Amino acid sequence: MIMEINKARTSSAHKYDIMEKQLKEYMQHKQLPSALREKILTYYEFKFQRRYFRESEILATISEQLRQEMNLHACRKLVENVIFFRNLPLNLLVRIISCLQIELYLVNDVIIRANTPGASMYFISTGTVAVYTKSGKEVKNS
Repeated sequence: MIMEINKARTSSAHKYDIMEKQLKEYMQHKQLPSALREKILTYYEFKFQRRYFRESEILATISEQLRQEMNLHACRKLVENVIFFRNLPLNLLVRIISCLQIELYLVNDVIIRANTPGASMYFISTGTVAVYTKSGKEVKNS
């Protein structure tokens, strides 16, 4: 029974609950407006899927080859959906994927503004993106 209690305490779901409680206390201490609090909680819930783990610590314990295989598995479909990348050799695909960084945007977040120099390429994993003119008119939604 003691082992079961200890296991529950160390579970990723339990760690998420603790982290969420700390986050709520922090936001209350900073007196953040309720709309911003909800947005932050939504971000954390989507990012961690109600499970908390320290990805950087986990990745630091495995070999470079295993990290590459994990990244390849996680990102391959995103990259392969781009016609330009479809027939690339695997080693080049791995190099491209190793450069990817996951970014999470919520509803109404601005990803990039018109006439801003582009330095990145974005792959949309889930959700939709709208493109607007300078005047605010929607020209594309996908």
